[in-house]
Amino acid sequence: MNEKQHELLEKMRQFPKCDMTFDEQQRLLVNIKSEIVRAERQKKRTSIIIRLAAALFVVFFPIYMFTQTNLEFHEASKAQDWAPSPTFDLLDKDGSVVYHNAVRGVKGKIGFLENGIEIVARDQASVAKMFWYVWGEEQELVGKTLKATATHKETGESFLLNETTLQAPLYGETASALTSFQPFPKEGIWKIDIQIANKYFASIVIDVLPPYLQTKQATFFLTPDRLYTGLKQNILLKVDGKRQEDTLTVKAVYNRTHQLSFPYKKSAVYFTTSGQYVTVYEGKLTLDRAGEWEISVLNETINVYVKK
Repeated sequence: MNEKQHELLEKMRQFPKCDMTFDEQQRLLVNIKSEIVRAERQKKRTSIIIRLAAALFVVFFPIYMFTQTNLEFHEASKAQDWAPSPTFDLLDKDGSVVYHNAVRGVKGKIGFLENGIEIVARDQASVAKMFWYVWGEEQELVGKTLKATATHKETGESFLLNETTLQAPLYGETASALTSFQPFPKEGIWKIDIQIANKYFASIVIDVLPPYLQTKQATFFLTPDRLYTGLKQNILLKVDGKRQEDTLTVKAVYNRTHQLSFPYKKSAVYFTTSGQYVTVYEGKLTLDRAGEWEISVLNETINVYVKK
């Protein structure tokens, strides 16, 4: 029995005597003791619960707030994150323009040299030679690993686009890297999230063009979204292997009755980095009607839709 309990019992003994028997008095005292003990236990449990709740609040409330803040940030940024990143000038150390409006990315922070090159889905050649330019603190950039992950807007598909080591600057930037990207598997809007030294650095959004028109052996350097009636410029045609023919004939058929033929002249033969020869031909693909066409070369046919 603690001091408070003992003090209470002593005071009760000083109460005026009553007509209760000794047994009744003992039972009353036992009940009072039990109530005192129960009250003390309840008080301890309440105190423990309050302390536990306070501890949980201290531990989990910051986590909750951090999570909520990030969720709110990501939700709020969904709409604005997918706008294609702008291009800007690349300047030399003296402030002169090296490439005008040719670097795509975040001005003053990071970008890659685009310089008129269009990135085409499933095409290794369009991303085979890429330059990164980065601005910031030299000790935090040069010699550090840059890792870029690309995510498709519509499907959420992600893949490792590039991983390279940043080197000394070439022009007015702080660090640079000559590297190559993995080809993008499909057309559409892609966001490139960049880490440097395992820390998030920036994001770049680009629009990747649809795959080139191609058969099993040949590839026209023309994307289907740019196939219009009356197309005037020459279109390159890449053919696998070291071809002997100086001229190839490209045939185009509309509605099985209207047929056009285009001579393609050999312009180059080269050896690729993958260890294979390719032959390049050049010619026109001037189609005169909008709608569905069949285009054939080397006895292989593809179906295309020509816009007006």
